[in-house]
Amino acid sequence: MKLKISLLCTLFTTLTGFAQTKELDKIEALKNNHQYYELKKASDKLKDSNKYYYLAYYYNVSNNPEVSLKYIDTLRLKQPQRNDFKLWSLINDNAVKLFDYRLVFESQEYILNNFTENLSEKDLKDAQTKRLIWEQLVNFKPQKVVFNKEVEVFESKKDLAGLLTLPVKAGNEPIDFVFDTGAGLNVVNSEIAEKLNFTILPDVGIEIQSFTGNYTKVRMAIAPELYIGSTKIENSPFLVYDAKELTFANGAYVIRGIIGFPIAKELGSIVYSDTKITLNQKYKDYTIKDKNLFLEELRGVVLLGYKGKIKPYNLDTGANHTLLSKPFFISYNKKLGAFKTVTKQFEGAGNGVNEKQLLELQKPVFTLGKYKIELDKINLDADENDVFGAQNYGNIGQDFFKNYKEVVISFKGNYIELN
Repeated sequence: MKLKISLLCTLFTTLTGFAQTKELDKIEALKNNHQYYELKKASDKLKDSNKYYYLAYYYNVSNNPEVSLKYIDTLRLKQPQRNDFKLWSLINDNAVKLFDYRLVFESQEYILNNFTENLSEKDLKDAQTKRLIWEQLVNFKPQKVVFNKEVEVFESKKDLAGLLTLPVKAGNEPIDFVFDTGAGLNVVNSEIAEKLNFTILPDVGIEIQSFTGNYTKVRMAIAPELYIGSTKIENSPFLVYDAKELTFANGAYVIRGIIGFPIAKELGSIVYSDTKITLNQKYKDYTIKDKNLFLEELRGVVLLGYKGKIKPYNLDTGANHTLLSKPFFISYNKKLGAFKTVTKQFEGAGNGVNEKQLLELQKPVFTLGKYKIELDKINLDADENDVFGAQNYGNIGQDFFKNYKEVVISFKGNYIELN
């Protein structure tokens, strides 16, 4: 009798363990496929302490790193022996989103010292570059954004390349910087950094990969204080490029600076149209199911529907044109509809020009939640992943929303609205 009971207990334990493993595999797949609503629902139902890791992940991508770190603290109390790559990557990303420069560096250092086997050759190079960046900032206070008005309105201006700009002021003279949610860090022309009295840090050999695939040497700087209208930003990090690296078309077009994701994600709701840009500290409290904009590391991920499938795309207000990538082609190659092959030129810094053959989809229709987005055409690179890899289906530029008079982007509320 005792033997039977023992065998039954062993069988029950084995079956329970198998069921838990299967459940965790399912939740991990939801995470990897950016199904955030389903991930949150499944995480809430978990009975073991893994629940806290997945809830920490959900709140991280929801731009709520403080709550994410609280769940990590709970997880480490429940599983004091847990010390894996995924956990430390999440700690590191929360620190980045909080601009806790010392914790970012220390967690990045820990990853490089303990988990290099988890990194591809490219990921290892990126991690080493990040270590160089954050090591230089450890003695600076975190970035801080101070709002002096709840709502602030600016004239909608575009530069010679047709990119949205915001007036940035450090000192007496306002300078138009490109507003670019696709830039993982803010960027400044070396001549402008000196003019605005940024704290430019020594050259430590940082190299950043551009969209052309080439690596460019940059330095780091901290902007002690700058203003967008009445909104004050303190201690914001900038990549400093040599002026010639931000010069195009034989000198006709020069980028003086870029307000990238580190500042953009802190600005509340950003409303832009052909005539004005509005910064509004209020945002709507959408249900989890209706949220369509999330944050993976320092980039916005928008969830778009096409042919009945919802997939993740990079949100890039610093790009005029949308470009879909290889994962889109793999997923939809039998449902592309009408297309033709075109040759496009891409100009890099210093007047270099690259040519590439692309597919041009005709009359594609996407959905963003309740909104239907009908386009005349859109380009697709069927051969290559973009810089965000095999989990990103394309880069969404300004043209994607051109049929709507007003676009609302809220990184705080996790949504895009179209009016």
